[in-house]
Amino acid sequence: MTSELDGATNLSTLGFAINQPPLLYRLFQIQSEALRMPPNLQPPPLYPPRRVINLFDETKATTGITQVDLSSAFDLPRIASIYSILPPKKEIKCTVQPNVHHFVFMVNGSGALYTDTEAKQLTQWDCFAFPPSKTARSYTLVGSKEGGGFVIDREPPEFPTIVPSYSKTEWTGTGVHTKKKAVLTSLTDISCTKTSMRQWNVTIECLLTGTQTSYPHAHSEEDEFVVMLAGKARYWYNGEEPEQLLVAGDCVGWKAGSGVAHAILNDADGPNTYDGAVAVLLTFGEVKDGDKLYYPTKFHDRQAAADATSKGFWKGGPKMPVGGAADVPRFARTEGMPYPVWESKGRNIVAKEIKKTELLRLIHTCHPAAASPPLSPASALQGNTTDPPLARQDGH
Repeated sequence: MTSELDGATNLSTLGFAINQPPLLYRLFQIQSEALRMPPNLQPPPLYPPRRVINLFDETKATTGITQVDLSSAFDLPRIASIYSILPPKKEIKCTVQPNVHHFVFMVNGSGALYTDTEAKQLTQWDCFAFPPSKTARSYTLVGSKEGGGFVIDREPPEFPTIVPSYSKTEWTGTGVHTKKKAVLTSLTDISCTKTSMRQWNVTIECLLTGTQTSYPHAHSEEDEFVVMLAGKARYWYNGEEPEQLLVAGDCVGWKAGSGVAHAILNDADGPNTYDGAVAVLLTFGEVKDGDKLYYPTKFHDRQAAADATSKGFWKGGPKMPVGGAADVPRFARTEGMPYPVWESKGRNIVAKEIKKTELLRLIHTCHPAAASPPLSPASALQGNTTDPPLARQDGH
């Protein structure tokens, strides 16, 4: 699936400049704070080029690719994550290495989780995790008849707690900051470990039309990436124009310290902010006490100032030129609007957004505990995809 700009699978840079101003003027731009310029005067990007990868397109049957290393794709080595597919009625054996946090999220499809002692069904947007242990542990994922896909990021239980992520979301915020969210790492079995040991979180967020993840901001210390699960949303990347529309399967990421300001916005389809589809996204982000924020377009805004104050304002960070893209939804949700009443059927949205894949798709996220060596995400997946034992072909 591609975006409206047909750029979801295009890994090349989208141009930022038309005419390059004199060098002296460029230096003035860099040193000026929150300077916004018309597109015809903007200099070439002085930061990493915008990149969007569509996980579903990358792993089409015609490509022969079954895994995407998200950490390498966005140069985020501290968040070791890999996206994998599993064909129907096939299995994949996984080993959780000692002293490693291990988180698994079902992007779409269905299947089953097996350990030596127990087995349970997995459905779309379910997740589970293993906290660090002194010994290695193993489990097996089996695709159902339809298949699907996944993303990987005290003594642990013999069988992990399976969390139906969407049903755990709760309303928060008002106006453009209204969202329905849940911090999944606090609901799975790795919640028993100290944040200082884990230093990253996984969050599911539902953005109503007329809302956004946050004001455009840059992090000094925290790497971050996002996977679109459903709906569509506008990608704000240092105000570059033309902008790109993110759709289900798209993945974007931002490296700490780069100075790149970013946000994801769900523009309503018209003045009535109830027009349009809800956007659902999965966020993987580090949690570091020393992280500081910079809001290039909201320097004097009270909300942005409060957010920056809570984490610390990034005074010494790179001040990048900012393009003219709108930094709030085009039809913004107004303050004080009541939260809508929904049934917990959000997972059905995905079926309307993407074609039936007949593949199990998951994300594995692995992170070593404190004082452990770096871990390659691929090392979490041991062995080859094989046919499951005959006893498992019917799900028994």
